[in-house]
Amino acid sequence: MTAINFNLDKAIAKADTKTVRIGGKDHELVFNDEMRNKLEELQIVVYSEAQAFDDNRDAFINDYTVDDRKRTLKDVSKAQRDNLIKGMDDLLGAGEGQRLYDYYGHSFTKLSAVLAELIKIQDAEDEIKSDDHKHQAKRQRYTHKRG
Repeated sequence: MTAINFNLDKAIAKADTKTVRIGGKDHELVFNDEMRNKLEELQIVVYSEAQAFDDNRDAFINDYTVDDRKRTLKDVSKAQRDNLIKGMDDLLGAGEGQRLYDYYGHSFTKLSAVLAELIKIQDAEDEIKSDDHKHQAKRQRYTHKRG
């Protein structure tokens, strides 16, 4: 009788703490299921504002006055920014979202890029291809109960 031994510990790395420098500060992060859920929820929350705005595009173009358009754009932008800042606080610790927003020159786009990079790191840790993640996020967005 031949015994075959497999050591999966060599093939599968456990989720270790990683040091990630963001905005000039080191953060100790563990890229595991909890982090993936936080990242996906944050991505959904931030981009749902844009989707809701896009869903009302016809009314925005045809029915809104110029002042209504300005106010709506300002409100949507503020909601996205505030949700992203709050989500960064949840990921990195209280006050970090605002600190990073200030650090990156009050740029929503650059703060969004931080989120995208964290998702890339999570994907690399999970060895998921970017297309798989996009499909998974899209599926979750359409199946996630809205309330």
